[in-house]
Amino acid sequence: MLEALKWEKADLESLKGQPESLRMEFKSSRLMENDQNKVKDELTKVVTAFANTEGGVLIIGIEEEKLEKTRVAKGLDSGIELKKFSPEWIGSIIENNISPPLTGMRVRRVMINETHYACVIVVQPGTT
Repeated sequence: MLEALKWEKADLESLKGQPESLRMEFKSSRLMENDQNKVKDELTKVVTAFANTEGGVLIIGIEEEKLEKTRVAKGLDSGIELKKFSPEWIGSIIENNISPPLTGMRVRRVMINETHYACVIVVQPGTT
């Protein structure tokens, strides 16, 4: 799971066709176009679910499609605009809305181009 913190753009592109699982979830960067409360609610829901189980990786910036009952990665989308939403802001939104605090959550940006990135969030299993 921690190897996800080393991923580059090519690694994210190689996820095309991979299904979501109990430890991997994909979100489109369009999520960031919602109001701040919806972003907060969606991110904290996924991160809390990972923390309450075996941990996992959430990637924002990958389109998904439904194939039968499974959601699979369709590919990278246009990404999150760095000037609007920093990875630190995303991490603080999550950290400030989960109690008790998570230990070991890491947020990393993977640049898609000069101005947009995909966000990789690695969540360790919770301790409480």
